[in-house]
Amino acid sequence: MGGRQRGESSQNVGKINFVMAVALACYNESRGNTSRLNSEEELSMKEHSQEDVASTSTAEVIRRFNAAFNRHDVEAVMETMTADCVFENTYPPPDGERYEGQNAVRGFWETFFSSSPGALFQFEDTFVCGDRGVVRWVYHWINSDGQAGHIRGVDVFRVHNGKVAEKCSYVKG
Repeated sequence: MGGRQRGESSQNVGKINFVMAVALACYNESRGNTSRLNSEEELSMKEHSQEDVASTSTAEVIRRFNAAFNRHDVEAVMETMTADCVFENTYPPPDGERYEGQNAVRGFWETFFSSSPGALFQFEDTFVCGDRGVVRWVYHWINSDGQAGHIRGVDVFRVHNGKVAEKCSYVKG
């Protein structure tokens, strides 16, 4: 779980675009073109700056959700989710089950955590862009016979107004 998460480095997208714009301006100046950025270039820089702010917020919401999740803290998990939240489970295959709204999603988490008290999600990588985020994880559990198990997967998040509006889960195998 250690190391830098992709979501942290992807937050630099706006900064990289800014650096590229500055580099382009320097290049143009070195060729004798001292004109300023055109309105389209300025608008693009503003959009990327706003996306960077949204990405930072989205990353923080997902971080809080994941921390509450690994504590098995249903109240804290639900505090990070919108009133009309949607969760799509990985089971049953092939499409999983869809839960809509706070009551349905809360009911699922309560059942899930009580049936898997030793469950742990190891978050391997996070990618965030605007209001969307993808988290790659490994889910670890202990079977009733004491055998350890795990499965790998991803969650696709959509964040709205600082809360998780949608969490769709997918697994390998």
